[in-house]
Amino acid sequence: MKTLFCIADVHSFYDEMMKALNEAEFDLNNENHILVHCGDLLDRGPKALDCLKFINSIPDNRKILIRGNHEDLLEEVFNRGYFGSHDLHNMTTDTVEQLSGIPIKDMLNHELTLFAALDKVKNHPEWIKYSKCLRDFYEIDSYVFVHGWIPIVYDNEDWRTGNWSEARWQNGMKLWGYSNYRLKDKTIVCGHYHTSWGHSRLHNYGSEFDDFGDPAYFGPFVDDKIIALDGCTAYSNIVNCYKIDIKDN
Repeated sequence: MKTLFCIADVHSFYDEMMKALNEAEFDLNNENHILVHCGDLLDRGPKALDCLKFINSIPDNRKILIRGNHEDLLEEVFNRGYFGSHDLHNMTTDTVEQLSGIPIKDMLNHELTLFAALDKVKNHPEWIKYSKCLRDFYEIDSYVFVHGWIPIVYDNEDWRTGNWSEARWQNGMKLWGYSNYRLKDKTIVCGHYHTSWGHSRLHNYGSEFDDFGDPAYFGPFVDDKIIALDGCTAYSNIVNCYKIDIKDN
């Protein structure tokens, strides 16, 4: 029996991630323990490098790393060569600052300094090792692991070959609310959107239209054919860890 320890949207909050994994009794040395991260490992929190080092310390055959929209955002900065306003909002700038060791104010004031910082992050060995393991989705038994949701497709199109860059931005709980966007035979495990949204609007927990009102609940959103995990760590200080047992092949 393998146990999948499923987390999402750590966003550089290393201590909160380790607290969740320790409480779930994840054992780095147990060959039957598999870590699943459903995207957005970096940005916002204070310990990007610690998060990368920990994830990279896990053998490749014992981790499943899903690409999130924040992984896309960082690679878009590499390709663009400069920060957009949304990079400040999404705090991609924090990751660049932490991994390059160059203060953001220096990057914003000096173009050559920015180029140097982006080059350092793009070629950082921890980022390279992590990014090589990323995938759009993972499918095992009756589960599909994604970041936001599966791509929206029509007629007989296969969701597996859909537009994943768009799907990573979707609120999975919202789409799950429409039966035609669910998978009949599989449970989708996702992150990206804070679970308090689903609890307040779909589970009638707390204020119907206030995801962060009192009492907001940031625990896993679990229902028929969905497990959503984003605990909005930057706000709640919570990383959710959900365990799934899978039979050995």
